[in-house]
Amino acid sequence: MATQPLLWGYPKGVLLVAGTELWERFSYWGLMAIFVLFLTAGVERGGFGWTEVDAIKLYGAYVGAAFAGPLLGGWIANNYWGERRCILLGGLMIAAGHLCLAGPALMPWLVGKFSTPVSDEMFRALWLAANVPLGHWTLSAEQWQQMAVAAGERGITLGAAKVVYRLTSVSFFGGLLLVLIGTGLIKPTISSIVSHFFVAGDRRRDSAFGLFFAAVYVGCILGTAVVGFLGERMGWHWGFAAAALGMLLSLTVYLWKQRAYLGDIGVTPVSQGAGVATLRRLTRPEWDRIKVILWQGLLTALYAAAFFQAGGLLLLFVDTHLDRGLLGWTIPSTWLVNVATLSFVILTPCAIRLWNTLERRGRNPSAPVKLAWGLLVIGAAYLLLACLAGMVTSNEGSKLSWLWMALVYVLFGVGDVLVWPNQIALTSRLAPRALSAVFIGGWYLTIGIGTWMTGYIGTLGYTWGLRPLFFAMSITLLVLGAAAWWLTPRMLALTHGVER
Repeated sequence: MATQPLLWGYPKGVLLVAGTELWERFSYWGLMAIFVLFLTAGVERGGFGWTEVDAIKLYGAYVGAAFAGPLLGGWIANNYWGERRCILLGGLMIAAGHLCLAGPALMPWLVGKFSTPVSDEMFRALWLAANVPLGHWTLSAEQWQQMAVAAGERGITLGAAKVVYRLTSVSFFGGLLLVLIGTGLIKPTISSIVSHFFVAGDRRRDSAFGLFFAAVYVGCILGTAVVGFLGERMGWHWGFAAAALGMLLSLTVYLWKQRAYLGDIGVTPVSQGAGVATLRRLTRPEWDRIKVILWQGLLTALYAAAFFQAGGLLLLFVDTHLDRGLLGWTIPSTWLVNVATLSFVILTPCAIRLWNTLERRGRNPSAPVKLAWGLLVIGAAYLLLACLAGMVTSNEGSKLSWLWMALVYVLFGVGDVLVWPNQIALTSRLAPRALSAVFIGGWYLTIGIGTWMTGYIGTLGYTWGLRPLFFAMSITLLVLGAAAWWLTPRMLALTHGVER
C-alpha cells in the first residue's frame, strides 16, 4: 500500500482520503459560509431574523463544538469502531444533518398536508407581522399572543403556527446536532489515516499533510462558492441541500475505492482498552513531547480565534462596509472568504517544494518556527483591518473597495500555509502511536477552543468598536508570535530529536 505512488511519490490511499475530505469539507464549510447570514437575514428573506450578536455567539459556540468533537471521535475510533467505520457513520450523519437544516422550508407544506393548506410565503408574512425571530425553542407569552393575532388575520390557526414554528426549531437544531456528531467522528479518523502510510522519521509526512490540507481547502472553496451562491441568491434551503449532496458524493467515492487503496488500514481499533493504561506506560521523552503538543496547541487555539472571525464578525463587516461591485455585478459576501482558501491552495504546492528543498539542505524550519511566523502574519493582517475600520469610522456612510479585504484574506492564506498542515503533522509525529487518533482529536479540540473564543471576541466589535478590537488583536498576535519564536529552542529540545 505505502509503496504505490500516485502523485510526487505518495501512496494512492493518501489521495483517496484527501479526496473524501475534500467533499466533506465542501459540505461543512458550505454550511459555515451561510450560517451567520442565514441567521441574521430577515424572515421576509427566508432567514431567522436574529441579531448580529446572537448569531456570532452561536457561530463561535457551534464551530468550537465542531472542532472539539473529534477528541471524543478519536477515542471511539481507537477503542471501539476503528477509523474506517467512524468515517462511514460520520458521513451519513452529516448528510442527514444538512437535509434537516434544509427542512424548515418544507414545514409549511407538511403542515398543509394535514390541515388548512398553507404556503411558505404565508408563514413568512405571519412571522414578519408577529415580529418574532425563528429558531428559538420557545417564545414569551407576549410573543405567542402577537403570533395568535397575526395568524388569525391570515386565516391560520394558532395550533398550526405553533407546530410549524417548533418543527422549524427542531429541524434546525437537530440538523446542527447531527452535523456536529458526524464531524466529530470523521475529522480525527480521516486525518489519522494519512499518518499510517508513513513510518517514523519519514519526512514526506509533512508534505502529505500539505497535500491533504490543499484538498481540504479546495473543498472549502467549492463549498463556499456553490453553497454561498445558492443560499444568498436562490434560497437558504438550496444551499443546505447542496451541502448534503457534497457529503453524499464524498461517501460514494470513499466506499468505491476504500478496499483497493486502503487495504486493512483503519479497519480495526489500534488500542482497544488502552486509554489511561497507555498513558501510564509512557516514557519520559514521550511525556516531554506531549508538553510540546500542549504548548503548540495553545498557540494554535489563539491563531484559530483570530482566523475564524472570517466566518463571523469579518463576514458581517464585508456584507456591511464593503463595495463589492465588479463590472456591474455584486460579488456575494461569502465569496470573498474564498480569497484566503484560494491563496492557501495556490501557495501550498510552492511551500511543499520549498520545504522539501530546504529539507535536503538541512535548513527546513521546524514546525514551531512556522507557527511563530503564522502568528506574525495574521497579526499584520489585523493591523491592516484596524486601519480599514478606522477608514470606515472616519468616512461614515462610504464603503471600502473589496480589494482591501482581498489583501487581508491573502495574509490569512499565508498564515494557514505556515500553521495548519505543519501543526497537525507535528502532532502526529510527537503523539504516542497507540493514541494517535486521540491526540489528533485533541489537536482539533484546540481549534475548537479557539473558535469558541471567536464568538465572544467577535461580539466585542459591537461594544468596543471595530478599530479598537482589531488593533488589540493585532498587538496580541504579534507579541505571541515573537514569544513563540523565542521559545522554539526549548520546545525542540523537549522533542528529543523528533523535531529539529
